[in-house]
Amino acid sequence: MTLIINRAAWVDRALCRGSGHLFFPEGQHARHRTEVAVRICAACPVTAQCLQLALDAEGNAAAGARYGVYGGLTPAQRRKVYDRRRQRSTEQAAS
Repeated sequence: MTLIINRAAWVDRALCRGSGHLFFPEGQHARHRTEVAVRICAACPVTAQCLQLALDAEGNAAAGARYGVYGGLTPAQRRKVYDRRRQRSTEQAAS
């Protein structure tokens, strides 16, 4: 229950609210919409929370199974972040 309340609090501050067509781009304008979405994220006060939500939800999914712009990152970029974090965690556990 607390997680939902905390999530709602930051989601209400997100600059992307109501702009789903930009953050889940398809079709011939997908590249442009992705660029616009990334720029919006750059000014958003909750980018870190958004990125963490996506990383938690997507877990170990392949880049092709990820969709949309979250936390200012494309699916392929989020996969790289996930892989780097997992690698660091593995290295820390081994030391």
